[in-house]
Amino acid sequence: SGQCNAYEKEYWRKDGSRVPILIGCALLDQPFAEQERIVAFFTDLTAIKQIQRELVRSNEELQRFVHTASHDLQEPVR
Repeated sequence: SGQCNAYEKEYWRKDGSRVPILIGCALLDQPFAEQERIVAFFTDLTAIKQIQRELVRSNEELQRFVHTASHDLQEPVR
């Protein structure tokens, strides 16, 4: 019956490394319960963030290639 918007946060491990996580929660709907109950989750986003960085890098390489190929095709043949 209630929820919070999930949000990203970064936690620090004891060894100094960082862990990107996703946090979210929801209030469970229990109309006749004496106490409200909440469920929360924490999800490690390390793998997803790595894939995002690789996609950004690949996209930048592809854009440089397209720019170079376009320039080379527009240059007259000598």
